[in-house]
Amino acid sequence: MGAPRKQSLSICLFLALSTLALYWPVTSHEFVNYDDTDYVTQNARVQAGLNAKSVAWSWTSEVARNWHPVTMWSHMLDCQFFGMKAGWHHLTSLLLHVANTLLLFLLLKGLTGATWRSAWVAALFAFHPLHVESVAWVAERKDVLSALFFLLTIWAYARYAGKSEGNRTASPVTRSPISHLRSSTFYSLSLVCFALGLMSKPMLVTLPFVLLLLDFWPLERFGKGPRPREGERPRELKHLPKSAEASARAKARAPERPPFKEGLGACLPLLVEKLPFFLLSAASSVITFRVQQSGGAMLDVSNFPLSARIANALMSYSRYLGKMVWPGHLAPLYLRKAPWPAWQVGLAALFLVGISVIALRFARRRPYLAVGWFWYLGTLVPVIGLVQVGMQSMADRYTYIPLIGIFIVLAWGGWDVVNAGSRIHESGLAPVAVSAGVAGLVLAACAMVTRAQLPYWQNSERLFQRMISVTEGNYMAHYNLGNLYGRQGKLDEAVRQYEAALRAEPNYADAQNNLGTVLLRQGHFDEAIAHHAAAVRIRPDYLYCFNLANALASGGRSAEATARYQQALQLDPDSSAAHHNLGLVLQAQGKNEEAMAEFRAALKLQPDYESAEHNLANRLADAGRMDEATAHYLAAIRLDPAHAENYNGLGICHAMQGRLPEAERQFREAVRLKPDHAGAQSNLANALGAQNKPDEAIPHYQMALEIAPNDFQTHYNLALTLARQGQRTEAKVHLTEALRLQPDYAEARKALAELDSGPGPK
Repeated sequence: MGAPRKQSLSICLFLALSTLALYWPVTSHEFVNYDDTDYVTQNARVQAGLNAKSVAWSWTSEVARNWHPVTMWSHMLDCQFFGMKAGWHHLTSLLLHVANTLLLFLLLKGLTGATWRSAWVAALFAFHPLHVESVAWVAERKDVLSALFFLLTIWAYARYAGKSEGNRTASPVTRSPISHLRSSTFYSLSLVCFALGLMSKPMLVTLPFVLLLLDFWPLERFGKGPRPREGERPRELKHLPKSAEASARAKARAPERPPFKEGLGACLPLLVEKLPFFLLSAASSVITFRVQQSGGAMLDVSNFPLSARIANALMSYSRYLGKMVWPGHLAPLYLRKAPWPAWQVGLAALFLVGISVIALRFARRRPYLAVGWFWYLGTLVPVIGLVQVGMQSMADRYTYIPLIGIFIVLAWGGWDVVNAGSRIHESGLAPVAVSAGVAGLVLAACAMVTRAQLPYWQNSERLFQRMISVTEGNYMAHYNLGNLYGRQGKLDEAVRQYEAALRAEPNYADAQNNLGTVLLRQGHFDEAIAHHAAAVRIRPDYLYCFNLANALASGGRSAEATARYQQALQLDPDSSAAHHNLGLVLQAQGKNEEAMAEFRAALKLQPDYESAEHNLANRLADAGRMDEATAHYLAAIRLDPAHAENYNGLGICHAMQGRLPEAERQFREAVRLKPDHAGAQSNLANALGAQNKPDEAIPHYQMALEIAPNDFQTHYNLALTLARQGQRTEAKVHLTEALRLQPDYAEARKALAELDSGPGPK
């Protein structure tokens, strides 16, 4: 193995091990309740693993308002191999980040021959804190996965174009038939990798633009041929003496600009060559637009005017660069603010235009400047906010690929500065040593900040608290933390977080709704109703109307609840839940026939709705329609064999029809499933007593009274059974208690009188 290969291998080993060591803490992190729910933790399709059904689902479904089937396949594979062990899912993302780092190094080295600059760019890519979000967040698997295909696309394209490690041939047109076939294979491979990248994250739609930049430099397909590798004397200079070579190199560094027509003639074939790439980008853009629009994620210009979008885009371009230089107060969500001051937007625009002019001015002599700068600008276009999706103004994760361009500018620009310093300094060693030290300090600083940033991704609570501490008025963070506390049963803390969210954004319908739900759980009915009503005023959607109706029903305001359920059904006529809950409200009002109609409507929409079957059976039994009730109880049991109430109701139907042994069997099953079911215990005792099994009945009556000591009916039935067994004293005790609980209980009074006056009831 030659020295260059050993050097490359050593660099690869360093990059891989240092990146693994830096990010290793993520392997002990949990999933977070911030999009991980959509992608993994609450996605049954993904948790089922990679199979024919899940793959078919991924082709036709959106997740988190995006279509990215390849990303979903990677999550499915993780679940198939590792289940729900979060550390392994994080490790997969980390390994993809390591692979991207190594591929970036090898790709740049192969394209430019510049080993140490390529290594520094790759290390900066690996260590920079702005990339923590892409690596440490399971839901952002799409970042690291799409970047892998992005880099593979460039590698295959470079092989097609005839310039990669050890293969610096001329244009594909001049190759032999075998070489031409090989280049066509690489061209097809680049298209396949690009398609896979788009199906990982559609942000890659600007990749054809990047390929055109690479055609300019370092592939140099716009000019007359490739430049020599670094350290190699060009073929046309090898015959010159050393004294003449310096002059020739100076001329080569500043070639005459080709005529306009010649440049255009070189550009057109390259554009035609990219046509399949642009077609893939167009298809991906159409799919993404439709998915995000149908998912309600895309804002129209009435909600976010075009002028505000342009201002936000200009500011975001500048803010990303600021965070690259000084990565402080990083957070997963930067909410849109009030309109940016005009002077700030003007300065940002002036800065961006100024850098762009400089990049174009020096494009011939310093091509890396134009390529790196326009790489950054171009790859951010899909997420810069001109087409606004969601509520964020910017996001750290969006820089995962774009910052590569800036890193290239810094590395190659720094190299030119060092070379200039070396020419001034006699030995040339001092500038090199200083630049190496600065490069090392930059990487060390990035690694330190990254390591400090990782713990904030350890779990949901730390993540949301971090968002609150570093971003002012972040109502989304308060809202998500409130959701977390609500799931954990910390209701007071949840209320405080929702209230904080509403102080920052009073018109946040989701927070109003969820605060109402928590207050309802605490029994604060009036407050809960007020917040649910506020959610409906802000956004009269089905869900908020439905939840308001539920709150009204829980607060005993049945008539108002009925009206709200009917409103919810106007918004969504196919809601089985609204039909079912409306049925419950109607039955509470004694409108059994109307209630049964709603339960039947719910079952028509959702035949496996067990609660609707159960409640319909109850109403049929109350109406004396035992055969129909029996059929629906049996259907409910098939849907939920563990629901004790269904067996109890079925037992009552059998008892009412005189089928006592069958009634006993159903009551016993109800008691087995739920021993603390007082009604089932009492009903079982009644069935046993009716079959002349008093000794078996008495313990069940006693168990029922232990569970529900104020059930006067059970006291009465137990008293009768005890009296028949000759236990008159105990019978009197229970009859007396029945009358205490229900003073106008005529049957109990009569039975007690008979016990006092005679041998006992017959």
